[in-house]
Amino acid sequence: MSSQIQYTIQISRRARHVRLKISRLEGLVVVIPSGFDPGRVPQIVSEKADWINRTQNNLAKQPQPANPELVHALPACIRLPLTGETWKVEYVQSKSRGLTLTYPGDLTIRLTGTVTNKPLIQAALRRWIRQRAKTILPMLLTDMARQLGFKVNAITIRNQRTRWGSCSRNKNVSLNQKLIFLPQELVRYIMLHELCHTQVMSHSQRFWSLVARHDSQYKMKIKALRTAMKYLPVWA
Repeated sequence: MSSQIQYTIQISRRARHVRLKISRLEGLVVVIPSGFDPGRVPQIVSEKADWINRTQNNLAKQPQPANPELVHALPACIRLPLTGETWKVEYVQSKSRGLTLTYPGDLTIRLTGTVTNKPLIQAALRRWIRQRAKTILPMLLTDMARQLGFKVNAITIRNQRTRWGSCSRNKNVSLNQKLIFLPQELVRYIMLHELCHTQVMSHSQRFWSLVARHDSQYKMKIKALRTAMKYLPVWA
């Protein structure tokens, strides 16, 4: 079975265990720790064949990105629907082994260094997205909380895989940095959802009544979020 499954091997100094990851851009990647015998990988892939095939099939069924440029590994521009910004991305090759990110002009970022290393560039872009998200999202949530009469103690920005946001019993809200790629109306609903959790932690009828009080169209937003991954660049 493993001979029929295409994959690449990635050696990671940080990895402690073998890990399989699948994406539309890279396909199946087997991440192995330094010193791990690559000769053991075919057997691991064979044992995980059912999961691999199921995951690949599910990925194929997911909606395609909303914009063609989202499928490129190295974007020429980055659009942020939440703010209406479009950032130009420049790549400058140099002898440096690392990457330096600078701002040569308005709404322009420049990556200088090893610009042929796609994983390195994608990691740098994700760090940039995190910084933009830290600048934008807490301010929006704070303004919304004040306008609607909610209280938030702390706001954190994370690169979460499966959640757009979360709220603790201490009224601490965590938001996914990828929210800046979503349309404004969906971001507003996600923030409202977490703000309502500052008063009602469960998804009880009381909770949904509170949500409906501030957004009568919330069910439409929930439905739209099922396909919201289409707004995200593959590198994000």
